[in-house]
Amino acid sequence: MSSISGATINVMSQLRPATEEEIARWDELVMANPDGGHWLQGKSWAAFRSRRGYHPRFLIFEYDKTTIAALALERSVAGFGKFWYFSKGPGVTTLNQLKRFTEAARLARPEAFFARFEPPVLDNTSKAPMLSQMGLKPARQQILKATIVVSLSADEDTIINAFKQKTRYNIRLAARKGVTVEAVEANEANLNQMYDLMQATQERAGYFLHTRAYFLELWRGLAAANQGQLFFARFEGQILAGVFAVHFGNKAWYKDGGSIREHTNVMAPYLLQWEVMRWLKARGVESYDLVGVSPRAMAGHHIMDSLEHFKLGFSQDIVEWIGTYDLPLSMKYKAWHKGGERLAVAYHARVRKEFLY
Repeated sequence: MSSISGATINVMSQLRPATEEEIARWDELVMANPDGGHWLQGKSWAAFRSRRGYHPRFLIFEYDKTTIAALALERSVAGFGKFWYFSKGPGVTTLNQLKRFTEAARLARPEAFFARFEPPVLDNTSKAPMLSQMGLKPARQQILKATIVVSLSADEDTIINAFKQKTRYNIRLAARKGVTVEAVEANEANLNQMYDLMQATQERAGYFLHTRAYFLELWRGLAAANQGQLFFARFEGQILAGVFAVHFGNKAWYKDGGSIREHTNVMAPYLLQWEVMRWLKARGVESYDLVGVSPRAMAGHHIMDSLEHFKLGFSQDIVEWIGTYDLPLSMKYKAWHKGGERLAVAYHARVRKEFLY
């Protein structure tokens, strides 16, 4: 028998704690996962979340000739105990891999009443019964089940010519009007400016926004790990829009964005995103995830959200995952699913001003 920081594990389970040497090169191992890795399974995210109520568990899953590095974020909930959250993980891509992982997780017998998975397994209607047979239950909160990914593997002309005609027009219009885009240092002044842009957008759209301290700490950590880059779009000396992009191996994500109302006619956000893509491509990144579209977009219905209209201009190929699933590991999960989770989520949002997950 062995243990994961107090959790007893059957040595035949194939799930074990990472060694110190493996943790030292954790990001390299995550990038070698079947899905190519996700930054939310990386070391910078683990360090950031460890300062906000989570305890990172660095796990290695081995079967046949496949090795998967999986980050579980452990958190305690009063009255229930601990749960494990694999944010955008584990890095499997098939149901067979997921089945093996869930079996190993059960055998590992962690001191947790459930484990939450967000595996990058492509969705179709035939998969729901198989997921149920694994003992997985759809989570009440489905976090970013679908997204739009722009391929950056082709040459620049091919990439831009795949955009919608109106998007290409707006990119060129912004350049003609004199909009400029620059990759800037993640210093205090620039990061505060970025948060101000996001706050201006939040005031218009009304969505939840983490605190300034939350974002500045996250951005600093990603920039220090050489996994995050801040960009500003300027017009006549004024910063109109900003993007913070995360890159991890050969993949990248549109992490955060914001803009002000002034000079909307110069279409700065369009040129900004294009220049972000060009910057990423020049550094070997092959895909740029625009992070999140709604079920309405997936169904091809009329989209009222201007941000979704904006994203769909760069690609209309929507990638849909199976979604978020829970693996019950204790009888406590039934009460959690029935109402405990809803109360915990509300408490964290209203009192602690943060997401539970």
